[in-house]
Amino acid sequence: MHTLVSTPDPVTSKAARFLLPSITDLIFILLLIAFTYGTLSSRLLWDGDIGWHIRDGQNIIAAHAIPHADAFSATMGGKPWYAWEWLDL
Repeated sequence: MHTLVSTPDPVTSKAARFLLPSITDLIFILLLIAFTYGTLSSRLLWDGDIGWHIRDGQNIIAAHAIPHADAFSATMGGKPWYAWEWLDL
């Protein structure tokens, strides 16, 4: 009596494991869907000055300090800078 047993091809099983999403992939996809279609999606970019906020945040990270002078204004350049929007929720 002979029993035929097929052994999985190691190349095929590695390819199958490569194509399956990891936990990190699933979490990323779920967060992407939640932020795109969730209740917060309309408020994420509600502020018209989001570009300025992002650029100021990048400058804060690069300089490791909060700026005290306005670097982006054409009319108030060099004047004291107050980030009152960042405290507004």
